[in-house]
Formats: sequence, C-alpha cells, structure tokens
Amino acid sequence: MQWVFKSLRRYSHSIKYISNTSWIWLVIQSIVSLIIWNHVLTSLGYDFHKYDWYKPALLTIKDIIMDNAYTSYERFNIADFSPLVLALCYSLGMFSYYFTLYSVHSILYLCGISSSPRLIGWFFQPINYFLGFLCGLGGIILANFVSNYAFLTAYVWLTATHFPVPVLYTNTKFDTFLVFFNLFTFCFLRCYSSGFWSPWFRCIAPSEIIHEGSFAHESGWLHADSDHYVNEGQRLLIYHFAKKYGCHHCGLIKHQKDKVKFHGDHIPVTKHVKHGIRSLVAGNQKFYPQCEYCSNHQGCYVAKNKRYLRLHRFNSYRAWHLWIPTPLVYFLLVKFLVHQTESVSLIRYLFTSLKDYV
Repeated sequence: MQWVFKSLRRYSHSIKYISNTSWIWLVIQSIVSLIIWNHVLTSLGYDFHKYDWYKPALLTIKDIIMDNAYTSYERFNIADFSPLVLALCYSLGMFSYYFTLYSVHSILYLCGISSSPRLIGWFFQPINYFLGFLCGLGGIILANFVSNYAFLTAYVWLTATHFPVPVLYTNTKFDTFLVFFNLFTFCFLRCYSSGFWSPWFRCIAPSEIIHEGSFAHESGWLHADSDHYVNEGQRLLIYHFAKKYGCHHCGLIKHQKDKVKFHGDHIPVTKHVKHGIRSLVAGNQKFYPQCEYCSNHQGCYVAKNKRYLRLHRFNSYRAWHLWIPTPLVYFLLVKFLVHQTESVSLIRYLFTSLKDYV
C-alpha cells in the first residue's frame, strides 16, 4: 500500500497535510479506544447505554435543527442512496461552489477590496479591513446556497424524486442550519489549511501585494531583517514553505518539475518599514514564500507607490475551497438524532448503518 500513498502525494499536497498531522491519528486512536472499551465493559456486564446520559443534549440539538413537520426522512435509509447519483450531485455542487467563490473573488477585485489582515496600510485600509470581512462572509453564504441548490436540483433531475430534506427557503430551521454549518466548516477547513488563528472569511478576496496574502500560513514564515535578504539556509526553508503552502499572494504551489523561482518576500515591504508614518505601525518584518510573478508585480508597483491586488490562481486549491454536501449531512444527522433519542445506542447505530450501506 505504500506505493499508493506515494502516488497520491505526488498529485495532491492535501495528502501531505494529512500524513503530517498528528492530531488526526490522535482522533483515530481515541475512536478505536472507545470501541474497545465499549466491548470490554459490555462483556463484563456494564452497559452504560441504558443510562441515556447523552440523550438530553441530543434532544436539544434535534429541536434546534428540525421541525415536527419534516417527516420525509422516515421514507429513506442510507442504503437507498445510489453512490453514483450522489457523486454526480456532489460534483455539480462542488463546481458551483468553487465557481461562485471565484466569481465573488473577481467582483471584489473589481471593487478594490482585498484580503489584507492589517488594519492600517493604504489610505482606505481600515474601511477595506471591515469590508473584506463582510464581503467574504456574504460571498461564502452565497456560494453555499448556490451549491446546495445545484446539489438538490441535480438529484431531482437524476432520480425524479426530491432529496429527503425540506425545500430551500421554506423551512427556517433547515436554512439556518445550512448557513451556520457551512460557515463552521469553512472556518474549520481554513484553520486546517492556514493555521489555527486564520479562520477569516476575507481570504476569498484578492491579495494585497504589500501585505500578507490570502494563502499565508501562520507557520510558513521566517524572521526577516530590512537590511538583509535571505541567506542560503533561509532560501532552502522558503522553498520548503513554497512546496508545502505555496505563494502567499496567488497560491502557486512549488512542484519538483516546475522552473518557477520563489523568493523570500519582506512583509511589510521594506519601503513602508523605513519611511513614512506606516513605519510606526508596521511591526516586525517576516519572510513569506512568493513566486517570481508576484515578486515582479510587487517591485514594480511599490516603486511607483501604487496599489495592486493579486488575483488568486484558478487552480490554487486549498482545503477551504472544499464544499461539504450539507443536505446529505443534514439528512444523516437527523436520522442519527431520531434513532439516538429513541432506543438505539450510539456505537450500535454506527455499526448498523455501516453494515446496511456496505
């Protein structure tokens, strides 16, 4: 199996994230430990499921996300879904999500709104700071509703039946669940991709060339000195960050066969650190990985003292570009809550569902 993972790593840097992330293995070990302890305690005669200690919390969640009028889930089971149909619906939903995000990204570029995380920069930077957050939030909500609509419509086209969830814009609890679940998953995937302290919605906007870009990782930087450039050891680390995180402005990933050069980008730019009122609030400089294309644009526009926004590359995928099929998640969650609040134990439900689907 080792050669399979090597092949996957060659085509997807996401696999590298998974293989190098220790907390995922901690979660897997915890789940396995719970299953083992459940069987051990059950064999000794201790069935802790009969105390129903978790049911009050599940009843509360059930009341929050579903109405009593929603009963279409009762006619469907997990095994009733066709994997091929779900895959086609998800493909359309994923394409709609990414296309809408990039459309919002282009509109923000035309409006001059960037993803800069700094409150002070160019003249209207404080306004841009809050507009970037609000427009990013609205763009993510719009993209999720478009993708959910595409998913549900494709299911109707392929099966001539409605997906077993409430109709969009007719059920307040369902629509609220779509919004908050998608925002939560976006923040989670953003933190997974760019670091724990980076759950900002403004990252879908174009990058400000003089500040940290949308793809800047909280671990992918080095301490910088305004009077010196990177030395040989730092250059190797910059290339390591370029292969792992990509250019912090446009998202270009450094691959082994690519001839694209990467540089250590001074952020904030040295001109703003040494001169003007911005030098008082610029803070310490850092080196971020930057491709030669963004570096050339940055040098040109900084020399002219002009503002420049860098569009993201269309093929610069990150974990936060992934769409989670919320209608399917909602259906599975409702089925789970209904079973749990009746008489089925947690682990028994998971094993039964998996057996029925397989």
